[in-house]
Amino acid sequence: MTVTAVRGEHVGTWRFDPTTRELEARLTAAVAGHYVLTVLAQQPIESLPADLEIAGLVVHGAASQRGAIGLAATNAVHITATGDLAPMNATDFVRAAAVLWGGSAPRVVGNIRQAFRLSDDRRMLSITLNAVQSELRVREQASFSISDERLEYNVDLIVDIAKAGRFGVDLNLPAGYDIDTLVAEAVSHWDEQSDAEGVRTVRVHFRNKVQGAVPLKLTLSRAETELPPQLVVPRISVAESIKHVGQVVIAAERGVQMTVGQRRGVSELNPRDLGLANREALAFKLLQPDWLLQLNMEIVKPRINVDFLHRADVTEGAVRHTQSVRYELHNAGVKVFELDIPDGARGLEVIGPKIARWERVDDDPSRLRIELDGKWFDRTYPLMLRYETRFRMTDGQVGLGPVWCHGADHQRGYVVVTATDRVELSGPTVGPSLTPADPRTIDSSFGVGDQSSAAYCYRALSGDYELALRVNRHGSASLLGAQVQRCVIHSVVSADGRTINVAELELMPGPKRYLNVRLPDGSAVWSLMVNQRSVTPAQQMVGAQRTLLVPLPQSGGSEMSAQVVLTYVMNSGSGGGPISQFRGPRFDLPLQNIKWVLYLPPEYEYDNFEGTLAVDEASVRYPKIAHYDGSRYDLALQSRTKLDTSFAVEMQERGQAYAREGHQYAAKEALQKAWHYSMSDQALNEDARVQLHRLVQEQTLVGIVGTAAGCV
Repeated sequence: MTVTAVRGEHVGTWRFDPTTRELEARLTAAVAGHYVLTVLAQQPIESLPADLEIAGLVVHGAASQRGAIGLAATNAVHITATGDLAPMNATDFVRAAAVLWGGSAPRVVGNIRQAFRLSDDRRMLSITLNAVQSELRVREQASFSISDERLEYNVDLIVDIAKAGRFGVDLNLPAGYDIDTLVAEAVSHWDEQSDAEGVRTVRVHFRNKVQGAVPLKLTLSRAETELPPQLVVPRISVAESIKHVGQVVIAAERGVQMTVGQRRGVSELNPRDLGLANREALAFKLLQPDWLLQLNMEIVKPRINVDFLHRADVTEGAVRHTQSVRYELHNAGVKVFELDIPDGARGLEVIGPKIARWERVDDDPSRLRIELDGKWFDRTYPLMLRYETRFRMTDGQVGLGPVWCHGADHQRGYVVVTATDRVELSGPTVGPSLTPADPRTIDSSFGVGDQSSAAYCYRALSGDYELALRVNRHGSASLLGAQVQRCVIHSVVSADGRTINVAELELMPGPKRYLNVRLPDGSAVWSLMVNQRSVTPAQQMVGAQRTLLVPLPQSGGSEMSAQVVLTYVMNSGSGGGPISQFRGPRFDLPLQNIKWVLYLPPEYEYDNFEGTLAVDEASVRYPKIAHYDGSRYDLALQSRTKLDTSFAVEMQERGQAYAREGHQYAAKEALQKAWHYSMSDQALNEDARVQLHRLVQEQTLVGIVGTAAGCV
């Protein structure tokens, strides 16, 4: 034992000899009467339990000496005292100490557990010190979530530490589970270790010595590729605990059914009494620390129906495929889809919601595996695949293969085939599972747009279908040199079968220089007008047929149309006989907006119309009889002259506008039309001619100056 402090009035210095165990205290002044000297001594103890001997202090030179020994300890230490000393009441000891020390009594005086009287200064008191063991009681609130890919155990533990504090606790963990989280306010850190038998223990270290209720929150998880038939609910136990109570709630995802197989130390609870909305959940009350609960597991397989739309766009040497697949899921969820795609598919693109990843299976390149980031329940899953396949145009045939969905109970849909303008499809070879269908009846929910322009459309009664088509490639069409916008033919037929015909064409000129016209046999040209200007057509013989070459104005990039008026006569039959057929002129340009007006003798009846033109039934049902004479001719001529004059004024104004804007060729073309259409008005015609002449001079002068500048 070593003296650590000596306190008292007038204490100047003190000295303790550990060999003789004598303490000498020197005072700075003499004292008399009642004097109090406080000596503090201590003895180190390495560990508990420990045995000590205690005796009272002996004051040298004292005439008499009496005293008492009090034993004080914390709640973590248990004291056992033996010896011949007379025991005394701890309260009397505290009262006597208070009288002796007054208000300066040590704090340990209030924790006195045993006291003894000292009647002999030489007697010893033997004491044994033992550590008080803490008692652990555990309350648990746990939930166990079961899915076919992951098991998760969430637990809230309240560890009640009684009688003595602790710096940590040991948790026994179930095998195969990983610790995701372990948190608590009192936790400093934790260590995990395993013994030779594979038992996992986690040592949870507290920040300081803790006594009372300590909350712990843990989350354990384990990955599963497939649920076993029997599953043991994981159990977390606290080492050295004398009581473990609580409850555990078990819930499984949809498609997983569970029943109790074996249990020990638990009693079943009604989930409704706990306020749980999931009727399929199980709840149990924990009765003992080594409880056991084993479940029987059964996986419900989903029922899958597949609707698909296969759109194939056939181009030159390649087919672009768009597969719109709609999965209808029932009874359970699905996280993984597997499909077989046709051989030779290139540039595969997979589109769908919540796709985590997709890949081709290594041992089967045609197998496609698509994995979602979570299971898909009770909703239509839309999946779209885009890819391209190749074929040889020289083979003249292309085959279309399906996308097969594995695990589908029923698969049906549509196959739609389209082609580009230069590719012609024909001669389809159709398998037994395909039937023709109207593309307009396809549901728009497939999300691939309007299919009404499809070349072929079939309804597939199963996912395994066969379709082959013959492919023919067309060369590029030659560019049209001009475009006919309107064609109107007026024919006056006499009673003896002779006709006078006027063919009027409105066209947009281009690079084409001559319009080839082939008139019916026996025809004779009376006149030819191009933009109201009389021209003489050239003629050439193509075989035995005579062809007229009508010169066309050059467009020069303008958007002005040209008018061609051809007047010809012909004898289509014998005099007075019935007229059975009329043939119109043939042009080397495609025609549109065709109208043919026939003026026929009124004494005949006309029916049984046939040919390439559709008859106007109203004109046949309600015929109009017109009388034509010199006065009517004059009126028609005046009306025509008025229209030509109005058109000439419009062309003159447009030519002036083109000239101001710098469009020289268009200005020249417009003024030429104004000059040709104003023949009936001498003043207007002269004005248009002068403007045209001036424009030509200016253009010539600009050309000469530009040429001279280029030479310099």
